[in-house]
Amino acid sequence: MLGKIKTGVAIALLAGASFAVQAAGLGKLTVSSALGQVLAAEIDLVSMQPGELDSLTARVASPEAYRDAKIEYSSVLRLLRFSVEKRANGQPYLKVTSVAPINEPFVDVLIEVTWPAGRLQREYPILLDPPGFSEAKATARVAASKAPAAEPAPAPASQAAPV
Repeated sequence: MLGKIKTGVAIALLAGASFAVQAAGLGKLTVSSALGQVLAAEIDLVSMQPGELDSLTARVASPEAYRDAKIEYSSVLRLLRFSVEKRANGQPYLKVTSVAPINEPFVDVLIEVTWPAGRLQREYPILLDPPGFSEAKATARVAASKAPAAEPAPAPASQAAPV
């Protein structure tokens, strides 16, 4: 009898674990704006189940959640807005924007996503480079790759001593 109970518990745990694996999730963050600009970022939505996308909502987590996670809550977080969008290929993503320019180079965001079957929180550090910084780095890399290879200096001509 005890063996059957243990087996039943194990099956229930495995079933729960497989459900958790199939739950909605947050993937990679891509930022396309710079310091001093309105935030423009995207977060991949992964493992979405049919119907979850229609009821999914996202927001900055509460100040209490920040405290519990030992993350500093910044007033700039009140500027952030989230919306669920789809790319041309149908891949869903979370669009993250701000209602005003972000003038802090580093913003630690704790995002809370909810849908009828669950809820999750995930931390994303957002690093904002000064405008033109990434283009300048890319230009420097391209210029370095196109620079001609240094040619060795010609060897001095040897002079024969008169005999």
